[in-house]
Amino acid sequence: FNHPSFQNLTKMHKGMDADEVDQYLEPILQEFGMRTDKQELRTFWKFFSAQDVEGKGSLVGPRLRRVLLELDLDATKEECIDMVKRYGHTSQNRITFEEFVAMIANARGGKIDPSNPFIRRYVLSFSSLETVLEMVRTSSDFVVNLDLKESRLAKDMRLSQALAFNTSLVSISLASNALGTEFVCALADSLLENTTLKELDISRNQAGDEGAIRMARVLRL
Repeated sequence: FNHPSFQNLTKMHKGMDADEVDQYLEPILQEFGMRTDKQELRTFWKFFSAQDVEGKGSLVGPRLRRVLLELDLDATKEECIDMVKRYGHTSQNRITFEEFVAMIANARGGKIDPSNPFIRRYVLSFSSLETVLEMVRTSSDFVVNLDLKESRLAKDMRLSQALAFNTSLVSISLASNALGTEFVCALADSLLENTTLKELDISRNQAGDEGAIRMARVLRL
């Protein structure tokens, strides 16, 4: 995330000054410090408290969406309502600041219920290529829809091999990766074994005639 200057955060919420906010954030930082830092927590607090117009210390789904948009994170209204229900435990249909930070921190660590589509996208955005490959190999619930357009992982032959046994993916895009005939043929062979994938985008690649014919045969089955 981009962190605005803390000099602008003098009175962030209901009369709390910067020192009081830091005191409030300290135990949260101690709990989740491995996955965030003080500056980022201050940024979270700034946007979260700005949306807490009722002063309840918690937000409903649409206001959570405004927080995420301020953080350049794109989530739908429906996804945010679901997040509040799924990860907000203190108040009915609301999520507290502590629960919000826990949700973000746990998502970064991959230790969270992956049912929410936004959370799945967020987890993948923080995962290394090796981690994503392992998720595909083990059919992790975090990989249901996978976008690998213009990605180094898309060219890894291990991905093609892993798709043969994956049972979690519903859609995957491998577009615009200059994938050659050898990879596309191997991918076609893997898809003969895969029974759960519904959508595959391999446009703007270099499959060649042999790769295109092999893939066409698979898709007709």
